[in-house]
Amino acid sequence: EITVEQIEFFRDNGYLHCPGMIVGDDLARLTVEVQAFVNNERETFFRTDLGGDSSAELGQESFLQICGLWRTSGIVRELALDPIRGRCAGALLDTDRIHLLSDMILVKPGNFSRATHWHQDFVDHSTSIPEVTMWVSLDTATEASGCMRYVPGSYKWGKLIGYDYGDGTNYEKQGVDVSTAVAIEAAPGDAIFHHGLCVHGAGPNRTPDARRAYIIRYAHPDTVYERNEPVYPTDEDVTGKHLNEQDHPVVWEGKK
Repeated sequence: EITVEQIEFFRDNGYLHCPGMIVGDDLARLTVEVQAFVNNERETFFRTDLGGDSSAELGQESFLQICGLWRTSGIVRELALDPIRGRCAGALLDTDRIHLLSDMILVKPGNFSRATHWHQDFVDHSTSIPEVTMWVSLDTATEASGCMRYVPGSYKWGKLIGYDYGDGTNYEKQGVDVSTAVAIEAAPGDAIFHHGLCVHGAGPNRTPDARRAYIIRYAHPDTVYERNEPVYPTDEDVTGKHLNEQDHPVVWEGKK
């Protein structure tokens, strides 16, 4: 359960650390399944190297992203559509219904991964209402391995600028103050929720072990597409339309 104090913290800061969100057999099964995707042993909807090396061989990506796991894995789907976590997202978004927007895994391999520059997720999205993201650590995430860093209260600043694919100094050049950023170290199974406009980033992984995370993005029921850029490909023009329940099923519905 999300407490009143936790909701207030999220509304003040735009992020919330929830230790032990996934534990025991659920965590073990998820970790094994995620690694199967990393090893290319599962059908993959979308796979890329966010580190920018389009020619990187499988398993050699400097910042691996795999999207849409819930569409091909029953194990992941069960977690992605779990109403308990969905209810937590509903409390943070102050709504009585939550849709699954998307899911993904992000893997920073040991020793040679890059930093994730400051950014807001929602800035580059085609949807109308900022989502809330649940970032689940599958490994011990420390400052040395590139744990998440958040700028408290930054989601209240509105949309800033898109992701900096250069040297990572665009925010500072635009006068955005990130000096109050907080690093959140996480144990396996810990979740960090963050608002789609919360400024966040992460350092490189300087340890010998991978830093793996599973991520679910939850959407408000009033969300519509502001332009024809759906999360999942379709022949239909989605501009101005609500999220369809085939691609974005209801995760939780009930009282706030």
